[in-house]
Amino acid sequence: MSKKTYLIPSFSRVIPSKQTRKLANQATLGRSLEDFDNYGDWFFYGHVDPVQRYLHLFGMLTGTLLYLHSIITLINQQWLILVIELILATFLFYGTGVLSHIIYDKGASKSDPKFWNVTFKVVVYINLLTLVGRFDKVFREYVEKYPFTREDYQLIEVDKLGIWKTIFK
Repeated sequence: MSKKTYLIPSFSRVIPSKQTRKLANQATLGRSLEDFDNYGDWFFYGHVDPVQRYLHLFGMLTGTLLYLHSIITLINQQWLILVIELILATFLFYGTGVLSHIIYDKGASKSDPKFWNVTFKVVVYINLLTLVGRFDKVFREYVEKYPFTREDYQLIEVDKLGIWKTIFK
């Protein structure tokens, strides 16, 4: 049986350098909406990096848990705690993703607020694919549809150990 491999950007790093940020920024800004069939596909393109995806996933999961806990806080009528929880949950849910883009691609993957409903669905979809380990399968289909992604992101094929070796360079 062959080893499972994954497609990742060769410049994906846990601690990005000036050079890796520049490469991520160039890849993200290198394509416009006109290069894609729809806004959702364009937005997906900006979420290829596994480090960013895991930060997005962390934010979504922790934010969602805090939103759910805030229901208990509401029932208990703990108003100050409720306000703090809602602010913190919103920061975790949305802010973690925004911060990851500022850190890794200099904020290049900004979406148009008028497409919030599309971007919200795509981010949740990407997060769920990442959570259940199906992102790579969907991503490979995406790369077939948009082959320029391979070159733009300098994609490399690695096994699980190779992911760790790459992102901790």
